[in-house]
Amino acid sequence: MDDTALLEAIAQARDTDAFAELCRRYTGRLCSFVRGRGLDDAESVVQDVMLTIWRRAGTFDPTRAAPATWIFTITRNRSTDLLRKRQRPTPDPRDPAFVTTQATTSTPAPDKAAEQSRQLAAIERAMDELPNDQRELLALVYIQGTTIAEAAKALQIPLGTAKSRIRLALASVRTHLSLEHSHG
Repeated sequence: MDDTALLEAIAQARDTDAFAELCRRYTGRLCSFVRGRGLDDAESVVQDVMLTIWRRAGTFDPTRAAPATWIFTITRNRSTDLLRKRQRPTPDPRDPAFVTTQATTSTPAPDKAAEQSRQLAAIERAMDELPNDQRELLALVYIQGTTIAEAAKALQIPLGTAKSRIRLALASVRTHLSLEHSHG
């Protein structure tokens, strides 16, 4: 059976034998590829990639890419996400930027508080206008603080789709806020 047929068997019948064969064919090459990108824990990355393939085999389109290209693209994206996450600096809680001072904890002036309240209400109204998928993604990224890649993984959508939805959502919120501001 060729790789396309294996992916089809996984997608259509959840064929565990086909999946085992695909793992046998690709695990070694993917581990080498991941190690070549500078990651020591290649086995866990590849395990995650294979789980993604199991879940998303139905999204493979043989008219757009060869199976190996699709599989290595998933692997490249996953390893890039992991490298980026590791390169993020760890915040130092003693950093002056994180130390709360009396000035930052004092109550804002009444006019500032009223303006902040109006702005928050306007943002909430703008977010209420968004489709559920965009609103959920914005909440994960901007309220819960996850990365776009983590949010995409949690929602089981491709990273590119997540980025597009974020862009669309932010553009919609900006438009809504500017219209509200021009009418207010």
